[in-house]
Amino acid sequence: MHSDLTTAVQLADIMAYCFNWGVRLHKMTEATRKEIEPLADLAFNIRYVGRRFDEVGGKEWPVYGVFFLDDLRPRQEREADTEK
Repeated sequence: MHSDLTTAVQLADIMAYCFNWGVRLHKMTEATRKEIEPLADLAFNIRYVGRRFDEVGGKEWPVYGVFFLDDLRPRQEREADTEK
């Protein structure tokens, strides 16, 4: 099998699939696929949770996202490249 998608795009696609079929938030009422839920939980647990402050309104609220890794190599390999 051949794919023109990069590995990172394929991984993002798999994670999006897991989010779509295994995670339900607030008003999401459709059933999940039970066999996907363990993978969805893993993907969901790497999301970013932060806070945003609105200076004009004086309110603070949570901001959610997914953590981005730009280099999957171990730290030792990344550090070796920066030393060269």
